[in-house]
Amino acid sequence: LLLQTFTSPLSVIVYIGIAVCVVYAPALSLYFMGDDFTWLRWAATAPVDAARDYFMNAWGFFYRPIPKILYQLLYSVFWLKPAAYHIVSIVMFYWLAALVYILQRKHNVRIWIALSTTLFFIVMSVHHEIVFWISTFSHALSAGMLFSALCVFDGVWTGRSRWTQLRWLLGILLTLASALSYEGGSIAAIVVVFIGVYMYEVRSRALLAVFVTAPLYWWMRSQAGAVGASGDYGVRPGTLVVNSVANTIGYVSAIFFGPKSVELFGIIRENLRLNVYIASAVAAVGGLTVAAKFYWNRHTGEKYRKSFIWMGACVLSMVPFLGLGGMTERYALVPSAFLIIAIGQAWETVMGAARA
Repeated sequence: LLLQTFTSPLSVIVYIGIAVCVVYAPALSLYFMGDDFTWLRWAATAPVDAARDYFMNAWGFFYRPIPKILYQLLYSVFWLKPAAYHIVSIVMFYWLAALVYILQRKHNVRIWIALSTTLFFIVMSVHHEIVFWISTFSHALSAGMLFSALCVFDGVWTGRSRWTQLRWLLGILLTLASALSYEGGSIAAIVVVFIGVYMYEVRSRALLAVFVTAPLYWWMRSQAGAVGASGDYGVRPGTLVVNSVANTIGYVSAIFFGPKSVELFGIIRENLRLNVYIASAVAAVGGLTVAAKFYWNRHTGEKYRKSFIWMGACVLSMVPFLGLGGMTERYALVPSAFLIIAIGQAWETVMGAARA
């Protein structure tokens, strides 16, 4: 009975919360930094009654209506008291970490494996910006909405829950909310559909409603007059291939080895720009070689099917950032969560095969 109590779902979620607090408690002593002041200045000058207009008008700023409402609410209550903002950051990161664990458990990953991989996710140094910078609220919100949508849809697609129509509606709204929280969340609908089709083998026309949230978001964004991407945060056709390959390797490295690898790949990219055509050709050949390797070994990898699908979701979630001319750690948040789930799923497969 005591063992059941300490390993109950609620107890494990509490352990995850304790781990997040222990790791990120130092954030409470920090002041604002970097882009935090941009958002604080915006919150200070935004009209109090403008919240209802955030979904329709960006006023030449970012189109992130949900984070804007959160910033304005926090500023109106806590003003310039950073500890309150950092508490919200910690809570949002805890929300995401708990969802990473829950999704693994929903796919029958053992408790100790799911908890171990989730704890690894928590201590990854690549996540420091997400908690230490309040300007990353939008990234954390978008990630939380996406993984919440996946948890909601899991109940629908496995037939384990009632109120199917309401869950479909909630999942669709959460998917749209992921995009409305951050531009990178515009890929959320495609990620959800990808997982639904390949992981759960869903063939329902209702998936079309999920997919439609992507063009709906871009229509809303264009109508709102949001600021466009430019500079290192824009995409140039001439360097698209090189940037995509370099950023893919860079973000995967950053997930495991931390922010220093981002600096390293920034230096590599600068050198590749001097030989962009040669680098593009090498990148294309390398990509085709990897794709061919996966194709010819597809049968032997069938037992790791779920892990490969989670890896596919990891790569898909990187798509909005792969062609950019710059890298930053906060872009690795969602990909790292999917990668951790893939690792947990592969670990479970290995353990299952060892017991058989």
